[in-house]
Amino acid sequence: MTRHPKMDTSPTMDSTATSPISPTTQFLAAIDLGSNSFHLLICLWRDGKLTEVARQKEMVQLARGMDAQGNLAPEALQRAQACLTHFQEILSSYPQAIKRSVGTQALRQCQNLAEFLHMAEPLLGCPIEIISGQREAELVYRGVQFCLPAAQRHEQSLIVDIGGASTELLIGQGPQIKHWHSFSLGCVDLANRFLGGSRPRRKIPAQALEQAYQYSYDLLSEQAAAFNNMSWALTLGASGTMRVILDLLPVQPAPPRITQAHLQQLLEELRVSGEISEQIPDSLRWDVLPAGLALLSAIFDSLNIEQLDVSPGSIKEGMMLESLDGITASMNQHQPKMN
Repeated sequence: MTRHPKMDTSPTMDSTATSPISPTTQFLAAIDLGSNSFHLLICLWRDGKLTEVARQKEMVQLARGMDAQGNLAPEALQRAQACLTHFQEILSSYPQAIKRSVGTQALRQCQNLAEFLHMAEPLLGCPIEIISGQREAELVYRGVQFCLPAAQRHEQSLIVDIGGASTELLIGQGPQIKHWHSFSLGCVDLANRFLGGSRPRRKIPAQALEQAYQYSYDLLSEQAAAFNNMSWALTLGASGTMRVILDLLPVQPAPPRITQAHLQQLLEELRVSGEISEQIPDSLRWDVLPAGLALLSAIFDSLNIEQLDVSPGSIKEGMMLESLDGITASMNQHQPKMN
């Protein structure tokens, strides 16, 4: 989180009331097991304010190399285990943290989920909830809304979330999601299909990049009319893909923004050179980020987007807010009753 906004509600509790949850201080941990990256966010909730204390992101790429039967590759399981062992070390410094972990598209569709859960849940010390595309969209929306400036929270917005194996588009206003769709289309899947996947690194042919774009555009176009029949004042991006794209752009004043012109410039450079700037980690630069560029460009074109502001909020912040809902409910249950 780049800002630490104040919660809308600041519940209080009599100091003599008994409750398993501190009324003023609580550590919360959100673990997002995405198809491309695993994320850990730990925050301190104190007197109604949520403040980040630790954050870790690791490239795991569960969606990379899934076999014909839909099983996660042994190499992907090894990467996941190494990452979660690291997360376990970080979490050990916060033994009282309320933990929540969710898995998204790669875990929704894999056939050896039981093997993954058997390995992962003991390391994290909490159950892993495999959430639907709808629940993913709801959590992303809530996290993005929470991080908006108060003056913008009542404006109708389009939110774009690009993952490794799925993409969510949502239109909402205030607390209400008015329309959403989850596409089985992500930057790792797109890279696997068109840009070389796990083969040794090579330059990306312009034709392959165009194929990735056209495939994405055609799939998005099936749902575009439903979105284009609605209006929105803000377009917001909620994924790491868009934050990495920002790193390729010149430093700009707030808010961090990607424009149609930015995308076209990056894609043209990629068509000419066949590769991305050396400042981006190799694990992304070779094929995943080019796939993300093609996919985001297709989203811009299918929905007639001119610019997108990159939000600091995402699914993790949405998970935090749901954990706070649970804290508030518990506190209310233990609130002293007046006769």
